[in-house]
Amino acid sequence: MSPTELVDDAVSLTLSCTKALGHPLSSYSEIEGYLLQYFIEGIGPNCSLSISYNPYISLITPLSFYHSTLRSALLAVAANQLRLLGDSRFQKEACLYKDNALRGLQQAIITDSLDYGAVATVLMLCFHDISDGCDPSWVAHLRGGLKLIEYVSARSRQCEPLRRFLTMYFVAHDIMSRTATESRYEDKISCSWLEADDLDEVKIDGVMGCSRNLMTLIDRISALASEKQEILKFRPLTPVEIESYTSASNEIEMSLRFLKQNLPLHSSDRNELKRIAETKRLTALLYLQERLGLAADSPDDDTNIPSDPLTPGSAEMETSSSENALLSTRQCKRHLVSLIIKLISTLPNTATLLWPLFVLGNTGLDSEEHRRFILDRLEHIQKTRNLGSVRRARLAVKRAFRMRDLDYPSGHLWGDHKSGFISLA
Repeated sequence: MSPTELVDDAVSLTLSCTKALGHPLSSYSEIEGYLLQYFIEGIGPNCSLSISYNPYISLITPLSFYHSTLRSALLAVAANQLRLLGDSRFQKEACLYKDNALRGLQQAIITDSLDYGAVATVLMLCFHDISDGCDPSWVAHLRGGLKLIEYVSARSRQCEPLRRFLTMYFVAHDIMSRTATESRYEDKISCSWLEADDLDEVKIDGVMGCSRNLMTLIDRISALASEKQEILKFRPLTPVEIESYTSASNEIEMSLRFLKQNLPLHSSDRNELKRIAETKRLTALLYLQERLGLAADSPDDDTNIPSDPLTPGSAEMETSSSENALLSTRQCKRHLVSLIIKLISTLPNTATLLWPLFVLGNTGLDSEEHRRFILDRLEHIQKTRNLGSVRRARLAVKRAFRMRDLDYPSGHLWGDHKSGFISLA
């Protein structure tokens, strides 16, 4: 089924949220029709890892047919993506449509007429700025979206699939962006998966490429590491604090090692999606080791790292206890890096690999082969859509390699501080 056919089906399936009249694109100007078609066929399909589950096609696009502010944001995204790929025919329109979207959103706030269309508009503005240059404006949109989704959800329970997708987008992007730098969590907006959601915490999300459980564990790592780093700026940790952080780290580690991530029903035959989720699980273990340390820091602990990375926790897929006991922290890290790179090498060049590649690039790699692999994959991903987030991640990784080569002090903070928050979701 083509993306256009998916949109036609989506319109009929979401009549409660849309007011489709005739063919969705028949009533628009030539330029708007072209840009909408480009979004449907050239952008939307790349935004999900699942052919049958794509909320950009099934939810956002149909909603834009009657929500003019959202449509302006979507048109701005399409025009700007063409510009990023070297087609400047709609450069003026890209600015015009974005301005229209911002004005429409401002008017909705003034008149207190905020709805899920307005929240979706903020999502697409966030999407636009991530694609364009990943400048700080995307974080402003993200934080605005986190506040709006809570506000609108309290007033309306309509369009549940759309509400869940919007929540997933904003919360996931907030969590993953905070892994890009040593951020303070005092400025973190209180946000979480909505309690009323019936999302399966172990189900792999087709857009994010991992389970909600995994992202929650990643967020815990970032929060603990940030808290710990803030204390270390002023004084050493007390014995009680050391014990507390070690216990928390070990608890997260065990959760990650035995975390199950199940394919959704609509993607039961997609081994690629499962490999992506496993890549991110292993990357989370590496991220934990870099930020808080693994149990391997203690020579008596069993590191329990799988030798084959597809079924965590199964005996046939793990190295033996005697072998694991011999792994030092450095060996443990090398083993994780090798497993992650092995998995990435089997996957296509998609933006969903940005986070694993970023984490790999910030772990002090000495292997020139591994460094070249990471930079090559980032370059190939950038060539597909020239996303601003990928460009910034490449620069951050190159900086990390230079700092390593210059023997930068081992106590330097995690991640990239010149680029600020990078979208890594």
